[in-house]
Amino acid sequence: ADIAASACSSGYCPMKAAPVGQSKAKTNRNTTHRHTTNMRIYDLGHYDQYFRLRMPAMMWLMAIWTGMPAVMLSADVRKVMGHWSTIWNDPWLLPGAVVVFFVFWVYGQRIPKAKWFWRQAWRFGRQTLMVGLLLGGAALIARHRDVLILPTSQLFLPIVTMLVIQLSFVGYCLRSRYLRDFFADFPEPTDLERPKTSRLAKSKPVSPGEAHYQAALLHLKANQPDEALIALRDAVTKDPDHVLAWLASGRVMEWMGHKEEAFEAYKVAKGVSDALLERENNLVGKA
Repeated sequence: ADIAASACSSGYCPMKAAPVGQSKAKTNRNTTHRHTTNMRIYDLGHYDQYFRLRMPAMMWLMAIWTGMPAVMLSADVRKVMGHWSTIWNDPWLLPGAVVVFFVFWVYGQRIPKAKWFWRQAWRFGRQTLMVGLLLGGAALIARHRDVLILPTSQLFLPIVTMLVIQLSFVGYCLRSRYLRDFFADFPEPTDLERPKTSRLAKSKPVSPGEAHYQAALLHLKANQPDEALIALRDAVTKDPDHVLAWLASGRVMEWMGHKEEAFEAYKVAKGVSDALLERENNLVGKA
């Protein structure tokens, strides 16, 4: 609280200095997200509460599609699927599915404290997805080449449909700019995450600024940066120790093109976070 209060008492408060109503201001097109993506390209609703790009819906469809061989382990499902189950119930499709699901596993490691391996794996995640999808397509062709030669087979149409879907996913990976930015967006080690709740803090009452912070998140999802900034200003006024509110305010101001104010908000967030961590360590040491 002392750090946050001193930032405002010194005559310059980033939250008060941030102009509201200029979210449409013209900014340099080369201004980049503090990771690697341009925050002006996408609406704020495309970002989560830590301002990392959300996973696109198409990737969830890929997960469902490539996970069908596991679903076919159920006898009841195989009865319902008919000829499709004959194709899906093939162990040769599993290697491609494993490669695709590895990318989803790496997604779970997309945190500031991630090791070098996970960062590099995420960097090539889009290419890894395409490899998994192409492996699945190659397995279909290799296992059912006789059917593809004889269009009269009952399996011909299902196999061709599956190949078209596989190639459509590959085409999405090649052409989607959002997917490129999604795999380029990995939090830096200096980024702040939601503080872990210690055993001494579990009984701590809800922050007085939490309601304003939650309201700000709703405004961000609705692509209303001005309203979100006002709510975040109220949040840090009521609770100067609300690290996530300071961090979110910096990200919003960065998106609006107010770099100086964003930097000051980040600096306050880092100072408050370090102070809270030191305070918690002292409490744990005394317990």
